[in-house]
Amino acid sequence: MEAIQRGVRGYIPTNLDLVGATEALRFIWAGGTFVPASALVRLVQDLRREPHQDLPQADNELFDRLTPREREVLVRLRQGKPNKIIARELQITESTVKVFVCRILSKLHASNRTELVYLTQAFATVPTDA
Repeated sequence: MEAIQRGVRGYIPTNLDLVGATEALRFIWAGGTFVPASALVRLVQDLRREPHQDLPQADNELFDRLTPREREVLVRLRQGKPNKIIARELQITESTVKVFVCRILSKLHASNRTELVYLTQAFATVPTDA
């Protein structure tokens, strides 16, 4: 994870087959970051053993950091919805959704949407639907 934070664009294990490695490289060249699921599972297990230092310790602290509109966007992010759908549902522009997503990521110290969803799954009171 530290390597990814420092700018490494991917981790391709030696046990990945040729087709998988080729697809991973294409994904990385297209601007993505590739980490195999097995590494993410290990990371999740490690994070559960060592709580994230920047996470609020109570649900109220988490929600106090977010505006009501940011909470609505977070609910939809947790559902895996793209910005375009979130914008349509909330009747705002897609660029406004991007601003909300950036603010939420910043406030909750997450580097991307996937990490945001992972970090907020620990909070049982975060609604998953609106």
